[in-house]
Amino acid sequence: MISVLNRQQLLNGSKKVMCLFAWLLISLTSLAQVDEESGEVIESSNANPFTHIDSTVSKRESVYHIVYILPINAASIKSINTNSLTSAQIPLENKEALAYWEGVNLALPKIKQLGTKFKIHIFDNAKNDSVTYRILKTLDGMKVVAIVAPFHSQQSKIVADYGKSKKIPVFLPQNPSDAPALNNPFAFKLYTSRNRMYLKYYKDIENDPRVNSVKIHYFYNDLIKSEISTAKFLSTMTDSPIVDSLGEYKDNSSKINFVPLSKNLDFKLVLQRDKKNFVMITAVNEKNINDLITKIKTVEANVQILGQSSWPNSQNLKLDVLEELNTQVFSDFYIDRKNPEILSLSAQYFNMTKDNVLSETFAGYDLACYLASIVDKYGANYPLFISRFYYKGLVNNYIFKPVFNASGGVSFFENENKNIIRAFKDGWMKMN
Repeated sequence: MISVLNRQQLLNGSKKVMCLFAWLLISLTSLAQVDEESGEVIESSNANPFTHIDSTVSKRESVYHIVYILPINAASIKSINTNSLTSAQIPLENKEALAYWEGVNLALPKIKQLGTKFKIHIFDNAKNDSVTYRILKTLDGMKVVAIVAPFHSQQSKIVADYGKSKKIPVFLPQNPSDAPALNNPFAFKLYTSRNRMYLKYYKDIENDPRVNSVKIHYFYNDLIKSEISTAKFLSTMTDSPIVDSLGEYKDNSSKINFVPLSKNLDFKLVLQRDKKNFVMITAVNEKNINDLITKIKTVEANVQILGQSSWPNSQNLKLDVLEELNTQVFSDFYIDRKNPEILSLSAQYFNMTKDNVLSETFAGYDLACYLASIVDKYGANYPLFISRFYYKGLVNNYIFKPVFNASGGVSFFENENKNIIRAFKDGWMKMN
């Protein structure tokens, strides 16, 4: 029988509740900060690190174990002093974890159609290192084919290190930081760090034979640590010095112009009328973005804005200005609110939880379907084929490729698929 815990049973600490399907067990035994520190990694082509897997043996297991470790922190939610707990009273971080787990639940009917048997174990690590270690200890001796790690970098690194020591693939959801995955070929990142996402912008421009006579600029707030970090990363990876003199911008021959916004620049001295100007912006504050793009719009120049992946989720950006500036963002994640499947899943979620769906629900749904699909096709040997297995989900499309360290070894795997999203005055649209 399948044991599916609904939200109330989960928060009450229930262990097993019998329900619905006859072949899959989900057991509960007990999501999300983002950081952006990124190690130096390069892209290359190298040998698959899964040499311990015997590719000549294709024996199918009677059941496959998949483990989720999520910081739901049910005990903290239960401690809220109220007789009738409402969704609004649950802290957002905990609610996101619940939504992710509920997305896994919503994937079960689709997974059932595959026919392969799974035991999906879901643990609550309460965003705690000690609890995380105790959970991992209980996995010893279990034939686990995949672990979905907590969202937070510290606990996700603990889990990723465990996966490396046991040669178990660990999937890192919701957190784009490279730090938990560095030098771990058993770590699979779903999302790309901001630094490397902007390096991808640069490489795509450099490698596009259709693009001639261009200038690339990085506009950044030199009072914000994360934006300074990205400037230094891009400077190192493109061998482009960060100059201080305003007079150097006009004639700067570097591959990237680094433009600090605290100096109250005259953008006419920066943007070049005889070239196409690609302007990379990592700002997330809506007012700062609107002020900046309004100033850029006043300059008579051919400009394309390359923005932050979170922009399509913003509510108050000047979309008409962004459209005029040909704004584009790369994103690992895109929700088409008009998609009938999205609407159906949203309705199912509301019926199950009496709450509005969160984006984490779709993310949990897609990863659950992906893992079940690739294991169904290749069994426990799936890591050997992961770089050629493409999966189209509701909001994520997956194709994992290796990312290499400076020595040429596999540092980790990462989902290579990126959505190209353009700004229009009526909203954002996926272009690929």
